Amino acid sequence: MQVDIVSGFLGAGKTTLIKKILDSNLKEEKIVVIENEFGEVSIDGRILERYGINIKEINSGCICCSLTKDFKESLKDIKKLFNPDRIIIEPSGVAKLSDVIKSISEVREVKINNIITVIDALNFENYLENFDEFYVNQIKSARLVFINDRGRNDKSLLNSTELKVKELNKRCEVVTLPIDNIDIREILKPKEEKQRFTRPSFKTGKIHKEEVKHEHHHSSEFSNISIETNKIFTEDNLKKIFITKVQSGGFGNVLRAKGMVELESKKWIEFHYTPGMFNIYKAEPQKKGIVVFIGDVIDKEEIKSLFS
Repeated sequence: MQVDIVSGFLGAGKTTLIKKILDSNLKEEKIVVIENEFGEVSIDGRILERYGINIKEINSGCICCSLTKDFKESLKDIKKLFNPDRIIIEPSGVAKLSDVIKSISEVREVKINNIITVIDALNFENYLENFDEFYVNQIKSARLVFINDRGRNDKSLLNSTELKVKELNKRCEVVTLPIDNIDIREILKPKEEKQRFTRPSFKTGKIHKEEVKHEHHHSSEFSNISIETNKIFTEDNLKKIFITKVQSGGFGNVLRAKGMVELESKKWIEFHYTPGMFNIYKAEPQKKGIVVFIGDVIDKEEIKSLFS
């Protein structure tokens, strides 16, 4: 079974790339996705649910440990239950990619096809300066790096980011095309390169949750809050919160926020925030709204007061 790892820092565009892969699944492969969210609840799992694939969520813990724990037995179960053609793993945005690769390197039943890191070009310099250890690790450990400039097509920014990426990882392939313009068939081609890394992790039926508590160096650097809410919003209200409050530091140093909430119009929306970017999309109705904030210093009580 082939495995593709889609890594990247918080909000870089990992799930967007996975959606593109699923949309372009021309061979109609049987795919299993493993989602490792940094938090108690998963929003990305809900987003991917519409594809009708099997998703395994690993929340509130480190995928490295989860992959190690009884992983070989889990693989046998997955193979027996689903016999997937491909497994896509999305590690937490604050996971060390080399640790993920190491954790799966002894599983003989699977073969790592792609090791991908998605980079947010707009925040590249900031993250490189402030989160050097694992941010650089995600770049150095990748075979393929996507540089995402959020559709701005800023040639100067893309070129300068590509040069710095190549300084860190001379062996990797770098793609600067918008994710929507990528030929996924090329990405999915089996990689026959003889590399030391191999192997991944897998899935279970519909959405299954597994909580694993583990202390890694990154857990002390970041904090998060996950809120389930019945509160009703307006688009203008949400934009005001993020543009005037979050972006200005009113909730602390928020690096990533995302959620699904209901509007007064009875419609549901999905929102995504990273520094300098706030987007809203249509969403399927949910039983409850959900909001997640991640940062190195965040005001949890202030966030609760506005979203609970």
